[in-house]
Amino acid sequence: MHRERIPDLLTFSRLPLGVVIALLGLGGRRKAGTVLLLLLLGWSIDFLDGRLARRYKEEPGWIGEYEILFDLVLCLGSLAYLGLTGFIPWSIALGYITVAGTISGLSTAIATPQRTYSITQVFEVPLIFIPPAFLLFASPWWVILITAIWVPVSLALEWDRAMELMGKVAESHRLTLSSLWRFLRRG
Repeated sequence: MHRERIPDLLTFSRLPLGVVIALLGLGGRRKAGTVLLLLLLGWSIDFLDGRLARRYKEEPGWIGEYEILFDLVLCLGSLAYLGLTGFIPWSIALGYITVAGTISGLSTAIATPQRTYSITQVFEVPLIFIPPAFLLFASPWWVILITAIWVPVSLALEWDRAMELMGKVAESHRLTLSSLWRFLRRG
């Protein structure tokens, strides 16, 4: 295996991870701690694949170009878990998943990777914070402790990247909302 493909494989791993998280919803709320740990694993993989991609300085393939979609699948999996377990109404979870998946999929088909990133970020960012908030309250104490350690350690290790992403998220939201405004004004 070529080492330059490792970041893409790590990125791709978030797709089955998101599916597993969603399916854990069939096991009920007692799986909340497992889901939270799997989310931490997925986000850790996200940090790692980015570091490796920058280290290898390879041009990204399709997976790397559309990494945001794999991040979205991970986040949508956690939303599906919340809906299946009754933390939130299933109809709301299903509606959000349907809209986010459809719009992100369409943007992938007809837009540039940058535009897809901008559009998908609008759906992903709330899911980075909302599911963990529910999961923390239903998790065992040791999962809460791991999370409490993981958050500051990951921020310390990825501080520069986190600040860069905050700027990208703000710019993505600005671009998407201004495009939406122009579209609605043409109406």
